[in-house]
Amino acid sequence: RSGGIWRMVASVGVSVTFPLLFVRGKTRLLPWLAATAIILHVGIEAIGRHASGLSGIAIGMAGTTFAVLVVLCAMLGVLAPVARGIVWAAAVFGAIGALCFGLPGVVFGSVMAAVLGLVAYALVLRFAKPAGLLDAWAYLRKELA
Repeated sequence: RSGGIWRMVASVGVSVTFPLLFVRGKTRLLPWLAATAIILHVGIEAIGRHASGLSGIAIGMAGTTFAVLVVLCAMLGVLAPVARGIVWAAAVFGAIGALCFGLPGVVFGSVMAAVLGLVAYALVLRFAKPAGLLDAWAYLRKELA
C-alpha cells in the first residue's frame, strides 16, 4: 500500500512519456532501457519482498518505475518541467482526494463515504479545473498537434 500511489503516478508518467519518444524519433536507447528496467525490477523487488513483504515490493516498483520515467524524460529533454508538474499534481490531487474522501470517511460508513467522496471529487474536478490539470491537457494537445 505504501508505494502504490507513487507507482501509479510514475506509471501514468511513463504511459504518457513513452509514446512521445516515438513521435520525436528518440527510440535508439529503448531496448537498453527495457533490459535495464527488467533487471532492476527483479532485483529490487526481491530485496523489497525480503525486507518488508508486499510493502517492500510496492515501494521497489514505485522506485524503479520512477527511475524509468526519469530516463525517459531526460531522453526527451523535459526532466525539470515534468518533475515540477508531477510534484505539483500529486500535491493538489492528493489534497483534493484527502478532503473529498477523508471527511466523509470520518463521518459515514465506508460505502457511503466512497460514494460521497466520488461525487465530491468529480464535482471539484469539473468546476475547479486545477491549473496542473489544465496545463497537462494544454501540453498534451500541443505535443499531439
